[in-house]
Amino acid sequence: ITTMLGVGNIGLYAGLYTYLKPRSEINTWVGAVVGAIPPVMGWTAAGGSILDPEAVLLGSTLFLWQFPHFFALNWMYRTDYKRGGFS
Repeated sequence: ITTMLGVGNIGLYAGLYTYLKPRSEINTWVGAVVGAIPPVMGWTAAGGSILDPEAVLLGSTLFLWQFPHFFALNWMYRTDYKRGGFS
């Protein structure tokens, strides 16, 4: 399971997330999934199940954290984003 999560996460990041990043706001949602998978990988590597409440809590916490994290960075670097053509 851990290997499948890792390979899938690499594909999701290198494929969909990277492609969407300069094209769509949906990349933030995809990036949140990418950020949520590593702690679940750690849980499964330690012998837990992907459906354990702890794995769900870890993944959900990281998934939800991605949005305030991105919004804070977006606000801090709003001038740079505008210079780069993002509004």
